Amino acid sequence: MTATQTIHFDPTKGALTVQLLCGNAQPGSYDVSVLDPSMLNVLEHWSGDFQSPTSDRHTIKTPLAQLDGAYIRLTSEVALLPPYNTATVFVTVTQNGQKLGAPSDSETSTASSVEVDVTFALSATPAGKPG
Repeated sequence: MTATQTIHFDPTKGALTVQLLCGNAQPGSYDVSVLDPSMLNVLEHWSGDFQSPTSDRHTIKTPLAQLDGAYIRLTSEVALLPPYNTATVFVTVTQNGQKLGAPSDSETSTASSVEVDVTFALSATPAGKPG
């Protein structure tokens, strides 16, 4: 599992919020884990079903100080409904209403469903500054 992006946040501001969306309103389900920097321990976990913007938004309860160097891992299973044979999952991270980043991934298949995974790192170091 490789982090494809790093989301930089301000450790002095409010909690991080994660919004999940599946493109083309395709049905599916997901599991999200917040992992410590070693990626061995789960700090927080939640599940959902891509059914509504309200239920697919989650405020991370783990203290910001513990999130520096942590990872967020999303694993999802998405139904492929005609005419689509590609599923795209978007993960938007905000802090105090400001968008910090939006990692996404897509998978294509001829099967009836596909697994789409997104993993990204969190950093309390501002983008472009040495850690």
